Amino acid sequence: MTFALKRMYKDGIEEVIVQPSHIINGVENDNMLSAVRESGSLFKKIICSAPLLTSENDYSDVADAIHDIINSWEIEAADENSIINSKENAVLLMGHGSNHHANSAYAALEYRLRDHGMENIFIANVEAYPYIDNVIEKLEQKKYKKVILAPFMIVAGEHVKNDMAGDDDDSWKNLLVKKGFEVHCILKGLGEYKSIREIFIKHARESVQDL
Repeated sequence: MTFALKRMYKDGIEEVIVQPSHIINGVENDNMLSAVRESGSLFKKIICSAPLLTSENDYSDVADAIHDIINSWEIEAADENSIINSKENAVLLMGHGSNHHANSAYAALEYRLRDHGMENIFIANVEAYPYIDNVIEKLEQKKYKKVILAPFMIVAGEHVKNDMAGDDDDSWKNLLVKKGFEVHCILKGLGEYKSIREIFIKHARESVQDL
């Protein structure tokens, strides 16, 4: 981050908008803000835009985007309804998670999903509560038969390929299979969906107005 800002300064750029691709205002976003503060004096004006989940409206926008994304998946539902309305299919989104207080954003988003009528969508994190075991208990209680696993991460990287959909015994896929669920994996990061990219673009455009 610091290297990029110094390069921009050398190139004669005077006004900068930094648009993070972070999902929450967590540790990585704090580090970005620190780097911007350290290099801020180099520019006439520099503004940091917002991560994906920042304002109250963001949660509603992301919930709507998730609805559209899931409806775009070519997966046959267990009944005549869509995946979102299915009584047998659950959707489990893999978040990264953080020990930062901003980790509460995942719970807030799941609450918003419920408000939008998406009762069968759950979020678990790799590195913070709620963990996969916590959510598996809910899936068993609600007697779902099929679980669709998908990343709630910008890029479908190592966590997705290994921790979520890998062949190791402790991958999320295999933990669910051991519990008797039929599992289908979506290996596509959030950044590949236009509806998510548009939220980041919206944040950047809002920051342009402050220049």
